[in-house]
Amino acid sequence: MTESRSHADRVAALLALEDRVGAEQYAAYRRRLDGRLRRAARRRPIRPRTLAAAAALLLALGGLASFLSDSRRRAGPPTVVLRELTRDDVIAADPHPYRNVARCQVVAVVRAGPPVQQQGERRVPLEVENVFRNETGKELPAFQCTGEVLPPAPTSEQRVLVYLTYSRQQGWGCADVVPVDSPSGRNIRRGVERCAELLRAPDSPDAKRLYERLLAEGRGGLDEAAGCALCCRPDSRSADVLLRQLRRLHKRIGEPREGPGGWVSEDDIEQLVRLAEVLAPLRESRAALPLAECARMLPRGRRAPIYRQLPEVCATAPVDLKAKVRRLVAKELTEHHPDGRDRAAAAAALPALSVPAR
Repeated sequence: MTESRSHADRVAALLALEDRVGAEQYAAYRRRLDGRLRRAARRRPIRPRTLAAAAALLLALGGLASFLSDSRRRAGPPTVVLRELTRDDVIAADPHPYRNVARCQVVAVVRAGPPVQQQGERRVPLEVENVFRNETGKELPAFQCTGEVLPPAPTSEQRVLVYLTYSRQQGWGCADVVPVDSPSGRNIRRGVERCAELLRAPDSPDAKRLYERLLAEGRGGLDEAAGCALCCRPDSRSADVLLRQLRRLHKRIGEPREGPGGWVSEDDIEQLVRLAEVLAPLRESRAALPLAECARMLPRGRRAPIYRQLPEVCATAPVDLKAKVRRLVAKELTEHHPDGRDRAAAAAALPALSVPAR
């Protein structure tokens, strides 16, 4: 009642002043009053009931998000069913277990589980045990496959090496499957692991030291797996360790040997060809003369693979060095041998060896 009475008194007082208050004064007063009301409304505290409702809403949303997240975790990753081998033209023409490592987005060892019947077809769950390569940038899904994918007569707990391809447009595919439980399979597995490690080396902040370690003689040197990796992903930081291996091989091949015409082991020939193949994409001119000299010391009929790589090795070589290599290769044309492959490769290389350095 006190509040109502004071309000009535204020109204009476204002009416009494009606004759003494002009229109302009009243308008100014209203503007000031409206301003105070707006400021008061902005400073008005939030009611406890409003705060409680907002807190309850936040709790409900948090609980819903947690529930959905837990549900997804309980459901696990999505399942991908591999129903057939899907090879592109490159892999189909050359399904090499080491070269395929660079061609595929995922390379992993999986273990086959007991077959299950799902959606009218017989499927084999594949449990991922070791991932050697994953270029997808995301967590792998759960994999299942049909009998068309696994080797003939698959057994439960069988381990296989799978080469998987992935793209957003085409999804997942299986390019190849290699059993790894046998001794030969275990050797392939070790080679694939080594190949994958060398394919990652260029991404290392200290790649040069990593090449020194991975290509050391005690780690296998430039074996087949390492050669495939370096051909697929050339890196100039590997050149120094490769050149040291070439110099040692050059010395070994040049040593006097018994027998007519000397003798070079098959292992040394394979190593020389591999060195030429990995040094050529680097355009490493320091390797040009040792490679040409080694080629001339090889048995006839085995020199052509080296001659084919020399033009690219010499691409940046100075003129005098290229002239020395050209003279060595030209000698092949003066010799006669029933196997014409060396002569043909030398003749094909000579024009490029006359071109100025690029």
